[in-house]
Parts: sequence; C-alpha cells; structure tokens
Amino acid sequence: MKKVLMLIGLSLMLTSCVDITGQLDIRETMQVKKKSGFLNLKRKTVSLSPGLYTATVSALGDKNFNLKLEGRDNFKIPLKTEKDIHLPTSNGEIRVSGADLDQPFDVRGNIYTHIERSDSRTTTESCTWTTTEQRCDKVCTVTNNIRNCDIQCHPVTISHSGYRHVDYHIKTTFRDLKLQLLERNSEKHLATFAGDDTATERIVERTGICR
Repeated sequence: MKKVLMLIGLSLMLTSCVDITGQLDIRETMQVKKKSGFLNLKRKTVSLSPGLYTATVSALGDKNFNLKLEGRDNFKIPLKTEKDIHLPTSNGEIRVSGADLDQPFDVRGNIYTHIERSDSRTTTESCTWTTTEQRCDKVCTVTNNIRNCDIQCHPVTISHSGYRHVDYHIKTTFRDLKLQLLERNSEKHLATFAGDDTATERIVERTGICR
C-alpha cells in the first residue's frame, strides 16, 4: 500500500509555524499514545472517552506532527514517522498506517489548500539609507613643549531618513483539513478531525529608491 502524507507537508511546512485548529469527534473509547516523561521524550498509552474535543494539528517537521487536545494540560498525540514520504505539489490524500506512526490507529484524510492573490497595491513607507563621508579633524600633540598639529581624516557613516514607494499584493491561503482515525488495519472509524486555517501574507513586488 502506498503511504503518503500529501498536502500536510506542503501546506503546513511551506508556511512556518502553522497550526490548524478544529474539532476532534471521538465516537467510541479509543487508545492513543501521548507524549510523556522528561521533555516529552516518552510515550504513554491512555484511553480517550467519546466526545467532542477542540484540537490542533501542528507541524514540527516534514515527518513530525502533533495532535494536541485543548483544555488538557500538555496532552499531545505525536504523529511521527521515519518513513520516506513523498510530498506532492497539489491537494491530495493522507494515508498513514498506525505501524508507521507507532500509534494504535491508522490515519486517513484529505487536505485542501486554496490561495488567493489581491490586486497590486502601492503605498509609501519610511526608510533609511547611509552614506560615507570623509571627516577631517585637527589633532595636536605637545612634545618637548613644542605643539605640533596635523589634519587627520577618516570615513564616517551617516544615516539619512526618507520615504520610498512600495508595490505589493496580499496572499491569502485557506487550508481545510479532514482526518479519520481508524482502528488499526480496519475500516472501523474511531474518530474524525475537521479543521481549517486562514493565513495572510504581504508579498512585496517592487521597492522604490529611498530618498
């Protein structure tokens, strides 16, 4: 079976520190391995009761994700694999076995990413620039009661304040993530996660001269 973590890697990791928050709907009591111990380096198997939980999927690396349950102190379910995972460049399917994740459940799902670009905009921003000038000073010394003076020059960096024109547009990224947690090696649904995220970023197209 081909194992892929498609757009989770692409859409979460191309934007740093992206969290997708949503609802984890647990249909029946299920076993999970949560982080525990010193620096969360160990795993502990616990039971989760049926119910609706606020949860967040966080990307820690291209093969390492956390499913964190809100309202519970440091309750994090690691979704980490050492397998080589292909990350395509389009929306797609998520399918990872519990054996690869070291979890008592398999993960399936899909992630949809949509990007919108605003029209170009122009604004004026404050800015600074520097110039280098030669500054000369009269330096005098006294030797054997004789005063000797000389002109010494050295470069000096001077900062100037000004304004510049900036052309830019706003990039808005919408992400919609849906996951199914299945009983290992089975089609039995234990829980579902649905979450979304919207992120905006200013993309500078051209920067004028500061003057």
